[in-house]
Amino acid sequence: MWALTPSSLEGTTIELSGVTGPSYIRIVDRQRQSMQESYVPGQRQRLTRVEKPAGLLEATAPPPETLDDFQGIYQPVWFPWFRWEIRKDGPRYLLGAQEYQGSEPPVVWRTRGELREMTPLTDALGFAGFGGNDPGQLTYNESQKRFEFVITKTGARMPLARIAPSAEGNAAPPSVIIGIPAWH
Repeated sequence: MWALTPSSLEGTTIELSGVTGPSYIRIVDRQRQSMQESYVPGQRQRLTRVEKPAGLLEATAPPPETLDDFQGIYQPVWFPWFRWEIRKDGPRYLLGAQEYQGSEPPVVWRTRGELREMTPLTDALGFAGFGGNDPGQLTYNESQKRFEFVITKTGARMPLARIAPSAEGNAAPPSVIIGIPAWH
């Protein structure tokens, strides 16, 4: 989803020194530079490896063999505030959306819009017409071994974690911790 517009971080560099040597990052923020005359691009900062926190969404999933294998509830790995559910009604596949409401526990998910019928892809397993204004696609990335939302116009890919096989009646899917990339 990122890189849809030119980045204000162009010029930021990461120096990798191999397995044993230290690595560094130098952040250059052109947007901040244009708004603040006194802004000086950052100095090299040493990167420290940390282990992935427990409980984050895992995008890795077994490959689907049929369109029925796409049924389930998906949440973007990087963006916490919406979910999609794929379900089957007779021969049709339907898409339902939910949005996160509130800023404090308990977690509340509200239905957004109507169920929409999805169109199976003709050249691969997956669906077209997935997502909001851009008719994106839900596909399985064989090399990354994960489900993805692909923005049709740009080709940008967003990994999806399948958090539940499907909703049972009105039962809410489990709440999960997500990871959001951030600069510190």
